[in-house]
Amino acid sequence: MNFFQRVSVVIHAITTSTGGLLVVLQRPDSVAGLLGVTTQSRFRLDRAPPSPTSAWESRAKRLHCEVSALKGHSNRLALVKRWMLPTTYDIQFRVLHELMHVNSKRFFLQTGRRDPTTCPRQDCYQRESLAHCFWLCSPTQQTWSALRPIWSLLLRCTPSYLGFLLGTTELLHSSWAAHHELAYGLWLILRGIFMRATWINRTNDAFGREAASPKAIAAGVKSSFIAHLRSLNRRRHMIKVDTATLYSFIQRLVSGPKDDSTSRCADTPRPRVPLWIAHR
Repeated sequence: MNFFQRVSVVIHAITTSTGGLLVVLQRPDSVAGLLGVTTQSRFRLDRAPPSPTSAWESRAKRLHCEVSALKGHSNRLALVKRWMLPTTYDIQFRVLHELMHVNSKRFFLQTGRRDPTTCPRQDCYQRESLAHCFWLCSPTQQTWSALRPIWSLLLRCTPSYLGFLLGTTELLHSSWAAHHELAYGLWLILRGIFMRATWINRTNDAFGREAASPKAIAAGVKSSFIAHLRSLNRRRHMIKVDTATLYSFIQRLVSGPKDDSTSRCADTPRPRVPLWIAHR
């Protein structure tokens, strides 16, 4: 029986059956047999799906870091999820798990703006990637530099891309040891707001909308960070810190730390996993 005869038999069986396609395919002695589908072959997998551990190992190998660093950072993101806008948290999660495909939409739309796989900025011809989009591009670095009055009070140096991606605790000033958990939570929030603002600006630039300047983006990040501070202050009874400690921390943000320097760091070591939100 040739292919067209088999298709005719299948169509006739489906149209005359009262149970539909599922019932027809569940009869291996009739139509399913004509198609060469048996009960064993329908549910047999050629190979088992990769385990979560192997998936993390593959991702860590691409990022040149340890599996525990990725797992620990994923857990920490879940802790601050309740304090961040859903879109802010979602971008961090997707970047960490390599689920954000930069410029994929432009590639299929073929907008006509030169090579759609390069950076969307007219004056930048670098190949687009997550690292370039969120850290290495010149306007992104200019935005981060404009935010120095904020992050220099929390961090002792400018992080590398991997340190920025994983939000390592070793970047914090040693003078914040008494308020380490709260300071680390604010560092994750500041980083998330920065990533969201960067992604919105890159999207506007890619599709021909007016892109904001680095100073304007930094001003928006600062405004959103202050709003998160106020929200955190209102909910201080729900976090693992008392009122006096929170007020002391905010005062330190205004005055700034007294030790360490703000030089550029090399790649930082494996992050620890502090828990700054108390579970109730």
